[in-house]
Amino acid sequence: MKNEINRFNEALVTNPEMMEQVKSFGSSVEKIVAYANEKGYIFTIEELKAAANEEIELSEDDLESVAGGANGNVGRNQNSPWGVGNEPRPLIGII
Repeated sequence: MKNEINRFNEALVTNPEMMEQVKSFGSSVEKIVAYANEKGYIFTIEELKAAANEEIELSEDDLESVAGGANGNVGRNQNSPWGVGNEPRPLIGII
């Protein structure tokens, strides 16, 4: 179900109304998953938690920036307030 979680994350990045709704749930994983399921993104609480705990791999450019003393935005997806790496991952800061 990782694909469903990725699809949901992408929808959050491109749909500000959905993002605001999810933000309103705070850190309630149960509410976030219920909302996602209602919108047709089918995954469980356990699957979401597992996806959030996955190790995020940095690209060679990210690693070079870290070694060079970058400004702290290394690895962050600039399209998402909580994104990391190259994938939109807005749920990272919530769960």
